[in-house]
Amino acid sequence: MNTRGLKTPERIEYWSKALPLIQEAHKDTGYFQNYWFSDDVGMRGDRVGGFIFSCSANRDRSRVELCLSAPRSADLNHSAFDYLYERKEEIEKEFGDSLHWWREIKSNSSFITHWNLRHLITNREDWPKLAEYHASMSRRLYEVMTPYLRRWNKENRLGLENFPVISAAGVNILDPDTFTDEEIHNLTLPSLEMLAARCSSKNPVKETITRQEYKRNRIITEYAKRRANGICQLCRKPAPFKTLEGEPYLEVHHVEWLMNGGADSLENIVALCPNCHRKMHSLNLSEDVRKLKECTFKK
Repeated sequence: MNTRGLKTPERIEYWSKALPLIQEAHKDTGYFQNYWFSDDVGMRGDRVGGFIFSCSANRDRSRVELCLSAPRSADLNHSAFDYLYERKEEIEKEFGDSLHWWREIKSNSSFITHWNLRHLITNREDWPKLAEYHASMSRRLYEVMTPYLRRWNKENRLGLENFPVISAAGVNILDPDTFTDEEIHNLTLPSLEMLAARCSSKNPVKETITRQEYKRNRIITEYAKRRANGICQLCRKPAPFKTLEGEPYLEVHHVEWLMNGGADSLENIVALCPNCHRKMHSLNLSEDVRKLKECTFKK
C-alpha cells in the first residue's frame, strides 16, 4: 500500500487493513484501485476531473464523502451541488440515511458527507466495523450519486460554459466520446485542458477505415507543378520550403473537385502551397475558385 501522506503508524496499520475491503467493494467500478492520502486523515480515489469519492477517519468521527471540486470551476461545482440538493429528499431516501450538505461560497469546492460517530480510528476494537463502514457506505454513496450526476450532465451540458470530464477514479461518469464537435468547440480552454488530459493515451486506439480515392494522373500532376514554377497560384507567394530533392513544395489541387465530377485534366488543375490548399478544402470560397480558374491551362 502506498502510505504517502500518512504520518502515524496506527493510521498506516488501519488503512492497510481497510483498503482491501474498500477496493473489493468497488472492484466492478475500478474506484479506489488508484488512490492517495490527502493528509493524515483520509483516503481519496484518484482525481480525474475533480469529482471525488473519499473515505476519512478523524479522531472523533469518520465519514464517506462526495467532494465536488473541479479545478477553477466553482460555477460547475455549484451547479452539480444545486442539482443534487434539489433532490435531497429522494437521494437521502435512496441512500438510507441523512447526509450533510455543505455548499462552499468562497471556494471552488462543495461537499456531501455521511458521518459515522460510532466507530473511531482511536479504538482498535472498532477497526473491523469502521473498515466495513468505509467499504459499504462509500460504495452506497457512489451507487446513489452517480446516476444523478449522469442525469445532471445530460440535462445541463449545453447550458454550461465550463465542462470538464467528471469521473470516479478511472470510471467515467461523463464519456468524452459522447461530446459533439459543436460542444467541444464551445468548451473553454480550462475545460479542454482537463478533457485532453483525461483523453491522453500512450496506446491510441486503432481503427480500420476503408475509403475510395480517385487516381491522379502523374503526368498531369507533374505538369501543374512545373507550370507554377515554385509559386502558389492562389496567394502568389513562393513555396514555403523545398523537398529533399531540392524542388519547391507545392500541392496539386483540382479546382472542380474530383468527387463533385471535376476532371483530372490540364484545364482543372493548379499547384498551391499547403496553406492555400487546406483553405480551398475547408472554405472553397467562390472568389478563390474564380481566381484559380483564371490561371488554369487554356486551350
